[in-house]
Amino acid sequence: MNAEPDQIVHEKGSRTMLIGLILTSVVLAGFAQITLKTGVNHVTGASGELHISAGSLRSLLSSPIVWGGLVLFGLSAVVWLFALSRASLSFAYPFAALSYVLILVFSVLVLHENGPTAPLARGRLHRHRDRARGPDAAHVSGNGAAR
Repeated sequence: MNAEPDQIVHEKGSRTMLIGLILTSVVLAGFAQITLKTGVNHVTGASGELHISAGSLRSLLSSPIVWGGLVLFGLSAVVWLFALSRASLSFAYPFAALSYVLILVFSVLVLHENGPTAPLARGRLHRHRDRARGPDAAHVSGNGAAR
């Protein structure tokens, strides 16, 4: 196919609007995942696990936090559909990969999770923060205490 790069995006709107729609959908999906995880953590409490039972399903369905996450996913899907109406899937879908990065960062910063990739994410975030603060920042933790 000899399509020019500008033909990937239909003439139904500007490229900036399109990328804004795509990124909005991706960010909403990331927030949805974090909200759902927070809701599940709230529902499971100390046990930490959901069991396949009517009681667990009832607990999930009665959680406003879980419903909030589902609403965010719904909004993300609606925005995604608007983006797909303006672009080819081959253009839009690679942006969806950003959701993996956002969820990793959110899970470390918001949920304080320590999964296998958390040290990598945390280390890169701290190095970036330290560079922004200046050369002496590498010797001081986030709360001002010496490391």
